[in-house]
Amino acid sequence: HSTNKDRWLVIANRVYDVTKWTKHPGGQMVLKHYAGQDATEAFHSLHPEIYRVEKYMKTFYIGDVSKGTVADDQALKDDFEKLRQKAIAKKLFEPSVLFFIITCIHILACEFASYFVLFRFGISWVPYLISLALYIVAEAQCGWVQHDFGHLSVFKKSSWNHLLHQFFIGFTKGASADWWNNMHFQHHSKPNIIDKDPDTRIEPVFVLGDTIPIRTAKNNAKYGKRLSYDLQHLYFFIGKKRSK
Repeated sequence: HSTNKDRWLVIANRVYDVTKWTKHPGGQMVLKHYAGQDATEAFHSLHPEIYRVEKYMKTFYIGDVSKGTVADDQALKDDFEKLRQKAIAKKLFEPSVLFFIITCIHILACEFASYFVLFRFGISWVPYLISLALYIVAEAQCGWVQHDFGHLSVFKKSSWNHLLHQFFIGFTKGASADWWNNMHFQHHSKPNIIDKDPDTRIEPVFVLGDTIPIRTAKNNAKYGKRLSYDLQHLYFFIGKKRSK
């Protein structure tokens, strides 16, 4: 049950048929990556408001996993669950709303200041560089704060997180919140898994794993291209240092 036409997944030993579910908020690729697999950990990490999700899950529920087929790594999962509960008890997952308010004000202040410097002092080199520095600070900080809003990890109400995520990544940075969600949710559901985590798709500069080099070579042969990845063994200095 791991194809697009026959797609099941397991959450807490309960089986769900999501073959015909085309409106998953996190995108179809996340469901595709977990087709035929246990998605319990990823499900809980990406759905902070479980009570909102459970009413939809009933539609797709088709049965339970047989006790004889439960994964052998249950002891390992139990250990991680104990660690998670310990972190919860220490309130390590509780954000400081005041910190994010100050950060947002800091970003808007830097961005306003960058425009004000140009407006007040003109576009000569000194005010231009000052304005550029202010804008770089604002955009860099904006990239991090939109990440936390995108994870719905700041406010208890998802709508507030969505609103500020749209503002900082869409209005301030000029990027698509939906695009970011689609790519970043895949990253956190399958971190560092070749050809599933978008952060590992760095061809043609680097090609990793067993399938990406073959696919890239076939595409190059098809279109008569010769790209720089042929020399990646020369500039992949990080890998060389680690191998030593």
